[in-house]
Amino acid sequence: MKILIKKPVVLGLLITQLFTLSLPISAFDNSASVFPDRKHHSKNLVRLDGLDFPAVVRRDHDGIAHIRSVSRHDMFFLQGYLHAKDRLFQMDVNRRQANGTLAELLGAIALSDDIELRTLGIRRAAETSWDVLKSSTQDALIAYSNGVNAFIQNNALPIQYEQLELDQVKLWEPIDSLAVSKLLLWQLSFDLSDVTQSQTFAEYQIAGEIYGFNGAALFFEDINRSAPFDQSTTLTPRTFQKNEVSQNTLTLNQDTSSEKLHEVAMQLGVSVKNNHILGRQFIEQAEEKGMWQKYLKRNLSLGSNEWAISGKLTENGQPLIANDPHLGLGIPSTFYPMHLQHLLGVDVIGNTLPGIPSVLLGHNRHIAWGATTNFFDVTDVYAETLREDATSPSGFSTVYEGKNEHVLAIPVEFKMNQLGNGIFNDIVAVASDENIPEYVYIVPRRNNGPILFIDFATNQALSVQYTGFGPTRDMDAFIELNSVTSLKDFEEALEYFDMGGQNIVYADVKGNIGYFTSSELPLREDLQAGKIVGQPPNFIRNGGGGNEWTTLKKPQKQQSIPYEILPTAEMPRAINPAKGWFVNANNDPLGLTLDNNPYNSFRPDGGIFYISSQYSPGFRAGRITQMLTEKFAKPGYKITLDDMKMIQNDVTLLDAQYFTPFIVDAFQQATQSNSHPKLKQLALATNLKEAVSYLEQWQFTTPTGIPGGFDEEDTPGHLKSPSRFEINESISTTLYSLWRSRIIENVINTTLAAYNLTAPDDLNSLKAVKKLFEDFPKQGGFGVSGIDFFNVEGVSNVTEKRDIIILRSLADAIVLLKSEAFAEVFQGSEKLDDYRWGKLHRVIFDSLLSRTLGIPNPPSAFTHSLDGLPGLPTDGGFGVVDDSSHSPSAATPQAFRYEDGPVNRFIAELSRRDGIKAESIWPGGVSEDSENPFYDNLLEAFLTNERIPLHFYTRDVFKNTKEKTFFIPKRSTF
Repeated sequence: MKILIKKPVVLGLLITQLFTLSLPISAFDNSASVFPDRKHHSKNLVRLDGLDFPAVVRRDHDGIAHIRSVSRHDMFFLQGYLHAKDRLFQMDVNRRQANGTLAELLGAIALSDDIELRTLGIRRAAETSWDVLKSSTQDALIAYSNGVNAFIQNNALPIQYEQLELDQVKLWEPIDSLAVSKLLLWQLSFDLSDVTQSQTFAEYQIAGEIYGFNGAALFFEDINRSAPFDQSTTLTPRTFQKNEVSQNTLTLNQDTSSEKLHEVAMQLGVSVKNNHILGRQFIEQAEEKGMWQKYLKRNLSLGSNEWAISGKLTENGQPLIANDPHLGLGIPSTFYPMHLQHLLGVDVIGNTLPGIPSVLLGHNRHIAWGATTNFFDVTDVYAETLREDATSPSGFSTVYEGKNEHVLAIPVEFKMNQLGNGIFNDIVAVASDENIPEYVYIVPRRNNGPILFIDFATNQALSVQYTGFGPTRDMDAFIELNSVTSLKDFEEALEYFDMGGQNIVYADVKGNIGYFTSSELPLREDLQAGKIVGQPPNFIRNGGGGNEWTTLKKPQKQQSIPYEILPTAEMPRAINPAKGWFVNANNDPLGLTLDNNPYNSFRPDGGIFYISSQYSPGFRAGRITQMLTEKFAKPGYKITLDDMKMIQNDVTLLDAQYFTPFIVDAFQQATQSNSHPKLKQLALATNLKEAVSYLEQWQFTTPTGIPGGFDEEDTPGHLKSPSRFEINESISTTLYSLWRSRIIENVINTTLAAYNLTAPDDLNSLKAVKKLFEDFPKQGGFGVSGIDFFNVEGVSNVTEKRDIIILRSLADAIVLLKSEAFAEVFQGSEKLDDYRWGKLHRVIFDSLLSRTLGIPNPPSAFTHSLDGLPGLPTDGGFGVVDDSSHSPSAATPQAFRYEDGPVNRFIAELSRRDGIKAESIWPGGVSEDSENPFYDNLLEAFLTNERIPLHFYTRDVFKNTKEKTFFIPKRSTF
């Protein structure tokens, strides 16, 4: 029987009473049908305009909010309200950053960021996305925005606004949520490293012609290698038909250089660094203006970990999954844990992002899921030729296949907060000049991508094409994933995940595990023809034709971008893989780069199978794979939930396992009577023998080694004094970490400097050193380029040359540790026992205002210091699973601090009978208010790798309620 009620207030009140006090929230909940409410918590009543029915929010003892509402609308309304209550300033910052209006908050310091973001157009892309969303998603965004505004209109602003001389904030709009979501995905997928790659390649090849080595081989084979450090893959590498595309035959063309550049370089015999080619001009201008730096080199060290184990390999016969996303460790934390439920639909708990409705990562009654970044190549930079064109709205056009194509002009105006004058809301327009653009120029052919740089002297320009510039439906995916009940539903929801390449880990209560990848990956016309025209996609490409994204002829299901994309069937994915487990930590999922050539595999249709030129070097993936492989090697071994925690907590240095034996062997060779005098002399260097003895006994773990240091085996509030074993491991970590930086300096940087060449990024440097060590038996320290990387004057034996540089690097490390440069940490001590890792390796938690304007963080657990040193001492280090990485080339105390890491650690086991048991932790609390008890309450648990249970089922939620708030419609008589 169908009942129609125009104003279902009475029904809503009745349903709410039953719903909030007695109804089980899952079929897996074994509590009685009427569960008595607890009386030990505080209760509040809030009346709000905009609610349809009464609802209740319970805060548990960890501060996590559990929303229970009758309607879907009210659930999202209250999510917006609570986000604003606890994180309004963070939300506003994210919104302003996405919209390119952050300077209106922070003043001049944020103006360059605004120019970047307005040029790239996240807000423009968000606005175009609205009309392609499902109406139900639009409804969720509107309800969420109304909830945010209900808080703003009835409450005082956070203290940060007073510090910034502001007493008002713009109301929230549904498009703001789209912009915030696109900002997150943008940060994980957009890059301009094509420009840097092109210029470095040009330098290397021209220098090779000058000095007589193979510059292409230096770039591709010796230094900027696609092959990872560790060759672990997520899935069993596929067998592809190989083609004959060779990187080493690539040569310079007009995309990357000019004849004048080449002539000048040949005549002067110097680096091309100061010569004015298009990409170099852009790089130099970007450096001068302090812009674009975060995009010019893709940060492959950031990312996340995930893995899944089939029930056939676990102790309880149920699947297990783990996920820990890695982002900036700011105050407050990136994610906001929350439980969302409405009566007839959603029941989900996990990570939400303030500013966005839904749970992004977590679990519902049926499934659990997580994500890591996949470094799909979804960005191309093009060299364009411009012509004056009176018929074009901008006054000029690009030239494509000899014909003019109009460039569009979008006017932009920038505003800035005038801080420091004591006048509130003093926001003024900034006059345009050579640094402040009046227009953003758009190339329609580039998915409406912008022009980044114009050389008016030559009428050349750089444009960029990216999958996220147009309308996408990622918000549909976020919303749909919350209510998924089956594997089929999950796959269908992922079809809306259009941008921001992700690896998705999945498990369900039926026993399935799955690995999926998301993103619409564009196909290039030349690669589809089985060849590379000009330069590869990870270089600056020719915008005049031949390098285009393929015209759309056969749309895939729910496709968004107007170009041909890699079909779903060819994307990296697996459901219930045969071996029963998989690991992804931003590494190459299919093994396409393992042979160091990402362009030489064919698709089934004959096109080149290209998805990326580089992935993470594989330190974390390799170590997780190593630990699981060791466990499965034990007959009959079954994985437990504690094993999952242990793996997620691991702080073992994978690269040290490879390199340390070379240090020990080099020292042993130095003590031989027939060794070269230079090698013998190094063995006698101060403290060297003692340093080698530490490394020889090292188990490659990285404890702090100090009282007051946060180590994995500690518990919140009870930091143990280190054992002698931990102290020794700690000292070994310090010695090795400085050796690592010195070996990169002595082998790679010094060698390239002799040819006036730019050093590569740190990760490629370390991969390059390993490759030289691997190839040493046949290459003797020479690269494929013909360059000798172990050149020691007066020594002819290649093994002795290598060993001299190995030991010299350790001696240099010791000298550095006792130098004035490290005095703030080790006070000039020459005792190796003083070189405890925890003094050097510290995590920095800063608020936005602290980082940008120097406004101190409020006193809290975040600001605890060690002997006056900023930050909190932790175990971990470069490339460990429990991400706490620093630069492998770190050579100052400041360079060993870290500000990125796990913004959440999540593990879950799934059972058809018992439901889902999940544990999680975040670096801080849910509130951004330092006076709130939930500001830093989870920090110590995070630092010591503890986790808290996610209270999902009714019995647990009620039992752990600390505070209960009833929300009712303002005009209700309830």
